[in-house]
Amino acid sequence: MITIQNLTVEQLKNVIRIREQIEALQAELSQVLGGVSATPAPVVPASLVAAVAAVATPVVKEAKEKSGKRNMSAAGRAAIAAAQRARWAKTRGSQPVSKAETNGSPKRKMSPAGRAAISAAAKLRWKKARAEGKSTL
Repeated sequence: MITIQNLTVEQLKNVIRIREQIEALQAELSQVLGGVSATPAPVVPASLVAAVAAVATPVVKEAKEKSGKRNMSAAGRAAIAAAQRARWAKTRGSQPVSKAETNGSPKRKMSPAGRAAISAAAKLRWKKARAEGKSTL
């Protein structure tokens, strides 16, 4: 169930505005009907109006302070970058680490004879594929 305590400041302001419109329309209606009053709408307590007014200002200020993009100065970014470079240099030592050293195994190299054998096999596969009229393997 929605109660006044659960409403936001904007919702409370909207409630007050609507209530005032209803009261104005009912007053106009009773003038048109010649003094016959329609059922009166419940009046918004003055304490509620005062509470909304007191609470509205700080909420608006908080929203403005929190909104917007945070900016960092160039000097701040440079300091952070320098610190990160120092951390990386500390973990790596003075020399950069190669990919082969990271997993502990030496880098494997292919011999020229092995390369020639793979190349010859690929050429043979493509020769067969072209003979069959294929453009892809």
